[in-house]
Amino acid sequence: MIPMPRQRTLVSAIIPTGLVAGVMDGSAAVITHDTCGGHNPERIFQYIASALLSADALTGGAGIVELGVLLHMGIATGWTVEFFLAASERGHSRQNRQKRQTPATQRAPAFAFP
Repeated sequence: MIPMPRQRTLVSAIIPTGLVAGVMDGSAAVITHDTCGGHNPERIFQYIASALLSADALTGGAGIVELGVLLHMGIATGWTVEFFLAASERGHSRQNRQKRQTPATQRAPAFAFP
């Protein structure tokens, strides 16, 4: 018997996608900051952490940077959840629209190949 592939759940797709998005976005921010003459890429994540800890976070050390990275990954994963929900809702509406169409209501092609 051929083994059936395991069906992925929404959560098992969202988490790795959110983490990849967070790493790519964070990397792009660090590279852009460095390219534009910035000398301290940790400052990016201190700035993110300052949303919770006020401006005092900008003088913090490695712990503040780690908090900023965690917050950044959480935000990226949150946006990933939003994207997946919007995409799945769009897919459901497309499937429902296709189910409602009958041959009489389906559109004919706008043009035909000779």
